[in-house]
Amino acid sequence: MHANYTYRPLLRSRTGEAIALKNLTPPAKSRLSPIISLVAKPPGGFAEDIAAAWGGGRMALDGAYNVSLSGSIASFSNHFGAIGTGGVQLIPSIELGETGQYLHAVKTLVGSFAPGLVLKVRLEELINATAWPVDGPRRTSIWS
Repeated sequence: MHANYTYRPLLRSRTGEAIALKNLTPPAKSRLSPIISLVAKPPGGFAEDIAAAWGGGRMALDGAYNVSLSGSIASFSNHFGAIGTGGVQLIPSIELGETGQYLHAVKTLVGSFAPGLVLKVRLEELINATAWPVDGPRRTSIWS
């Protein structure tokens, strides 16, 4: 009997992750929606590699770490665009309470390649999650 679930592994933007995703069987891919955390300096060609490995699949990209270290949204925005344009059903990922330039970047990217976003919350913060819309009501949920 087929289990009706989606596994959302938290991965880093490393070449090995793209290779691992590419090597999954089609049934495994159909039950996965990875959340990729963009590292400080992603390897060259990462966006193209992950798009080739996951084209047509659902995925989220979290750029908070990258933006906090670099002080710029450029790398996150460029990777988001390249991965989404490469055919991945891509949505942004953000932590509850995020402020500043990363929040602004996420607001502009919501809905670019797929509807929704990933909202990361701690268990004790869960009750506040619905009161934190990114771009209007009901925009804080992940894929339907």
